[in-house]
Amino acid sequence: MPALPSDFHVLAVRAIDRILAPDSELAALRVDSGDADLWRGVLVRRRAVLDATGAPTLC
Repeated sequence: MPALPSDFHVLAVRAIDRILAPDSELAALRVDSGDADLWRGVLVRRRAVLDATGAPTLC
């Protein structure tokens, strides 16, 4: 596996924040799929892991 850029976790946290934002179209589509709580929980846990690596909190 190639080395990840040093700012990878920062970019990943920003992407997750955008996905989980109240105005996110992707989040709205997941609500319609019926598994929105599970999907959101996975993203929240992944964000917590990334945030523990030193990524700034954006939300």
